[in-house]
Amino acid sequence: LKEGGSINKSLLVLGKVISALSEQANRKRVFIPYRESVLTWLLKESLGGNSKTAMIATVSPAANNIEETLSTLRYASQARMIVNIAKVNEDMNAKLIRELKAEIEKLKAAQRNSRNIDPERYRLCRQEITSLRMKLHQQERDIAEMQRAWKEKFEQAERRKLQETKALQKAGITFQMDNHLPNLVNLNEDPQLSEMLLYMIKEGTTTVGKYKPNS
Repeated sequence: LKEGGSINKSLLVLGKVISALSEQANRKRVFIPYRESVLTWLLKESLGGNSKTAMIATVSPAANNIEETLSTLRYASQARMIVNIAKVNEDMNAKLIRELKAEIEKLKAAQRNSRNIDPERYRLCRQEITSLRMKLHQQERDIAEMQRAWKEKFEQAERRKLQETKALQKAGITFQMDNHLPNLVNLNEDPQLSEMLLYMIKEGTTTVGKYKPNS
């Protein structure tokens, strides 16, 4: 029951995140409760990060499924309002280094093509090239330091993600179907949040209920 409550809580938070993201698309400043559940924290980048995400809403034309169909369409209507602007993951320092290198090459080309250049102008060009090279070397040192720090943070985030995924798997929660093992799916009052998580039944004896025999 405790694990089932955790699953339903995760799905409830997922609905809140979708609703908040749809409001944010209307240029409203709202708080996105990603951290309220492990599920939404793992899906943070897919839901509202730097990514392109596709959602498929499955509906039925049958009359006896009208409530589920309407609920799914309402959910899809909210989800389609979410706007993610995916950008190339280019660091500003790397961009600046590329521009500095291009400027240096441009000045070198101007130097080669101007044999009769004025001595004062030539001296200024040499000074500018030297200055740009110094900036370039400094930026390269800065970006190397930032990359080391980013790598450490990335490794720390990966370790945390692995720990959270293992915690979910230990509780029997998974995001992928295993045809070799029986499984349970969650149910929710809102049909659009039902069957979102799988609870795998492990091999061997599985006991359902509390530890106390008389409970």
